[in-house]
Amino acid sequence: VLDEATNALEENLEQKIFNKIYDKSDLTAIIVTHNIEILKRADFIYFLENGSIKHMGTPEELSKINNFEKLKN
Repeated sequence: VLDEATNALEENLEQKIFNKIYDKSDLTAIIVTHNIEILKRADFIYFLENGSIKHMGTPEELSKINNFEKLKN
C-alpha cells in the first residue's frame, strides 16, 4: 500500500519510481494518490468520498465522466 508515498518527491524521481512499479506484471499495488497522471496509468480506480465508493472503473471508463480531472478534488 502506497499512501501518497511520492508526493514530496520531484516529478522526475516520482515517475522513475512509478515506472518500476508499473513494469512489474506480477505485482499488486494499492496506491492512494491525488496525482491524476498516476491515476491514468492504473488498471482500475476507486474514488472514495466520505468512506464510500463514489466512482470506480478503468481510467478509460472514468475519463468519460464529466470533469474526470476534477474528481480528485
